Amino acid sequence: ADAQALPLRDGIFDAIAVLHMLEHVDDDRRALREIRRVLKPGGQALIMVPFGMHLANTIEYGRGNEVMFGHVRDYSPRDFSARLEGFSFQSVTPGDLMTEEEQFRFGIPASQIIFLCEKQ
Repeated sequence: ADAQALPLRDGIFDAIAVLHMLEHVDDDRRALREIRRVLKPGGQALIMVPFGMHLANTIEYGRGNEVMFGHVRDYSPRDFSARLEGFSFQSVTPGDLMTEEEQFRFGIPASQIIFLCEKQ
């Protein structure tokens, strides 16, 4: 289904996982509104996107960038949370959950940020 126009009723999910998908859709804010719409009140979304840790602001390409694996945008960790309107959220990093040795063993970059969101 198109994440920007989900063919689902309002408020039907307790939880949704969105892992490295938003960077591929034309209108990520619209997709986030749809995710919020189909969550029940108090429902939770786990959201991860790849970050360009060096970026001051998210870069919008306007279409899929072949060099960036078809990404429509390159997210900055400095402005991503502004896209989470209508959610309360906390961010979690691998270092919050595991040791550096475990991160290395499992190949999890320290730059990963998980947003644990709740529909307000």
